[in-house]
Amino acid sequence: MRRSLQASRLTCVHCSDCCTGLKQRARTAAKPRAQRLRHALTAALALLSALSCYYAFSTCKPKPEAQLMLDGGAALEGRAQGGIYVWDPAVEMPGLPPCDHEDPTSLAPIVKHLVLRRFPKLAECHEEYQYASAWYLERALLRAHAQLARSVDSADAVLIASSCYYEAAFWSRLFTMFPPEELERLKLEMGLAADPERLMSGILDLVPAYVPPEKAVLFFPAPYNAGCNGTHKWMARARTFAGEKQASCGPAERTTVVPFNGNSPDVPAEVSFDNRTILATYIGGGDGAEHRSAGQRLRHYVTQQLANDSDAFMQGTCQGCPGQLSHAQAMHIYQTSTFCLVLAGDAPSSRRATEVVLHGCLPVYVGPPYNSAPFGSVLDYSKFSLVVHVNDTSGWVSTPTHQRQADRWTSEAGPPTHTIADMSQLLPALRSVSPERVREMQAALQRVRRAFLWKSVLSPEQPAAADVALRLILPSYQLDTSQLLA
Repeated sequence: MRRSLQASRLTCVHCSDCCTGLKQRARTAAKPRAQRLRHALTAALALLSALSCYYAFSTCKPKPEAQLMLDGGAALEGRAQGGIYVWDPAVEMPGLPPCDHEDPTSLAPIVKHLVLRRFPKLAECHEEYQYASAWYLERALLRAHAQLARSVDSADAVLIASSCYYEAAFWSRLFTMFPPEELERLKLEMGLAADPERLMSGILDLVPAYVPPEKAVLFFPAPYNAGCNGTHKWMARARTFAGEKQASCGPAERTTVVPFNGNSPDVPAEVSFDNRTILATYIGGGDGAEHRSAGQRLRHYVTQQLANDSDAFMQGTCQGCPGQLSHAQAMHIYQTSTFCLVLAGDAPSSRRATEVVLHGCLPVYVGPPYNSAPFGSVLDYSKFSLVVHVNDTSGWVSTPTHQRQADRWTSEAGPPTHTIADMSQLLPALRSVSPERVREMQAALQRVRRAFLWKSVLSPEQPAAADVALRLILPSYQLDTSQLLA
């Protein structure tokens, strides 16, 4: 009931035409002011296209967030106690600059457009953005009127809906890649006056004045240190959802690792396990330089050691490198592979863990160090994945920093299913898995893959990622988990 009246918040979840309109708006907003007048008509037409899509397609009809709350007014008025309260800093803390993922003139989109000058990979619809998982949960809860509390005091839990400010702070860290004079010119050109990191830190400073820390639920999808050095000590008492445990200030029992967002137009409703002609695949970055992380060096080592095996597809790539596969090409290869390696990188998390599951490829965690396992505390990874422990790590662990990473980035997918002496034994270990066992794992993966899919609506009968997250927040939220969490 207290949401801001931002009637322009249109979020297109499964509609490519809407995406096209929003992308055009984003491109126009990112241009220098001298060119904006020339593109005003184009922007207006793009907006009309998005609005037309909004009304024309039943699967693409999200409402402004204020309207989502108003529609459930009667349900909220009838609630006495319990449920979850969605605490929006922009509403609860007057004076903050507006931040709206779908408004290209607000904080996070401006920061993203600025960073886009050097990192064009960020130019994607927000609903396909790998760090949009917190946004999906916020949107789903705003529609879940039966689960919403009327106030902080009456709530069982309070979600700090800071994903937009958090995203602005996360991407502003890339400002260090710009020459100072160019950065100041771009900030002035785009009207960016606030310091996003300082703004996010200020929000976290003030949360305890509004919300009891034990009720607070934080969601940090990207590997961003939000104050674990002691500046926000109250966060250790909150419940935290994160892409990796290192993004949480709290103890393991109050931290849940969640999937990155893997939504894209090529994600199938159900996967087929026919025509899986490739035994094992790894596609992704990998740098073998001594100063890189143990995870990056592991990726490089794997691609070098296994690249010539006819049963494997191993490609270490980088953004903009010659021969780099498109996202669609990579996802097609996942759909023709039986096993996909999930390897740590600069951080112990990646979207790859989500994408391989969504495309029906059995995840293989290789380490140490290990990649994070989303929802590892509730999903039985032994039924649909393998964990391979390599005794000889000398090819990628060679410094004290590497060793600390190998010691700390431990397996969250369970104990090793295979232990091998060195990397040359990896593919023989995968070949040793019987066809019957492979079919059992694929059947289990078909059941659990919904837990890796983020949707902007709750569906307790067919639970997806947001439903699993809410169940962990509110044990009273009833799900059909007979197969999903088995």
